[in-house]
Amino acid sequence: MAGRFRARGIAIALAAGAAAVGLLGGAPAAAAAAQPLTSVTTSSPTVTKVSPSSGPAAGGTTVTITGTNFASPATVTFGGVAATGVQVVSPTQLTAISPAGTGKVDVRVTAPGGTSAISPADKFSYV
Repeated sequence: MAGRFRARGIAIALAAGAAAVGLLGGAPAAAAAAQPLTSVTTSSPTVTKVSPSSGPAAGGTTVTITGTNFASPATVTFGGVAATGVQVVSPTQLTAISPAGTGKVDVRVTAPGGTSAISPADKFSYV
């Protein structure tokens, strides 16, 4: 189906036989030759530091997590248990409040790009 379509201020151009659709931002349908929006690829977050790296078994420690590719909405787990109060400060830093737990656990971040891999830098110890 070839043609130009407009829905809620976004022009969509479909070329005959084309397998892809290009979205054109801010251009009236008559000016559909405008530059297509670039695609956005998000990468999985990484955790490079957890500070402090320990806290009480009862939980409640505000932890700063440093890494890459942090974006909202984000969730954090400590050994698979959800943290509360997660706030993305920047693409390289977020804060979370540790849940109750025991032992040494992995702190993992899930953001739009995926979930951080387990690494030596993501450890948190309950004391």
